[in-house]
Amino acid sequence: MADRGKNKTLLGAAKKDKTVARQAPQLLRQVIEFEQDIPSLRRRLRRQATAVPFASPKLSIQALGRAEVTIDGNPVANADWQGQVARDLFFYLLAHPDGLTKESVGRVFWPESSPGQLKLRFKNALYRLRQALGQESVLFEEDRYHFNRTLDYVYDVEVFLGKLAQARAAPDADAQASAYQSTVPLYQGPYLPEVEGQWAWWERALLSHAFLESILKLAEYHLEAEEYDQALGYCRRALDEDPCLEEAHRLAMRAHAGLGNRAAVVRQFERCQQALLHEVQISPSPQTTTLYETLTR
Repeated sequence: MADRGKNKTLLGAAKKDKTVARQAPQLLRQVIEFEQDIPSLRRRLRRQATAVPFASPKLSIQALGRAEVTIDGNPVANADWQGQVARDLFFYLLAHPDGLTKESVGRVFWPESSPGQLKLRFKNALYRLRQALGQESVLFEEDRYHFNRTLDYVYDVEVFLGKLAQARAAPDADAQASAYQSTVPLYQGPYLPEVEGQWAWWERALLSHAFLESILKLAEYHLEAEEYDQALGYCRRALDEDPCLEEAHRLAMRAHAGLGNRAAVVRQFERCQQALLHEVQISPSPQTTTLYETLTR
């Protein structure tokens, strides 16, 4: 910061020299624009750096498995939020990159409030949020509030979804499997498990589905490679997330069959039956039943 301040001072002084007077304003603008881009550059470099350690972000945000925010490595405590509403508002803004109006926030957090009550409650929650994370953490532009993504931050949901996008765009099966593998450790658990609002439930379901996509793709990859134990490991992980996921049960049955373990195929089908009956009171689909009958003939 001191060096950048010195550069500005030197450029300002240079404006007095007629030989550089025309160029100095442009150089000053370039310095300012570069400084504004530094947090974004740091984020991109951090995501791409593998062999060389990179500086930790100023703001670290975790939503998978638990809600936690740290600033310079120090956790933001419950007392810093001055109430769960301020923290939940922060994560709600994070989930909407295009920003939100005060009224749209009110319909989720204070649906029974009058306009006057909404104004006060929103103002208080936003004040507490900014007290916890800094005034610059939330911006107001064009009648919308949104998280300031020019900050130097890392957000586990964004990293997870970015890795998932890389996997989907991978050029071949090996590269795709490697990319999907990188998503697995990033998913530390359900999205904001302690938040009960419908908005959080929707995000939780979408991210769980995305995680299961990675796990099932990896199970299929190892099954095709006749690496049956590895395929079974991913099937178990998928069924830990969703015991009723028939696709995972079917992949597991095929893996057991590949190992020549007919009894395990039977047990897997029975577990599928029990999970579906207990959770949703239905029987396995014809696709699952047909596979089971084919493998146990």
